Amino acid sequence: MLLESQFQYLFDYRMRLAVLYLLDSDMAINHIGIKLGYDYQSHFCTAFTRKYGVSPIEYRAMQHAQDAKHEDV
Repeated sequence: MLLESQFQYLFDYRMRLAVLYLLDSDMAINHIGIKLGYDYQSHFCTAFTRKYGVSPIEYRAMQHAQDAKHEDV
């Protein structure tokens, strides 16, 4: 049980870092995946989508659209 929670903690940490990279940089998706330890972009995208329900590209686009909407107000 403890080992499983350690893996979950690491996974959650990597996904939080992914969100930071997506929002605070223009780094390519494959570079973010590599930086987080994924060998393949598809593995990173699958993991991210499982966690957040949208792909990294969609997540970035949605957040930037929300930011733009708030700037217009």
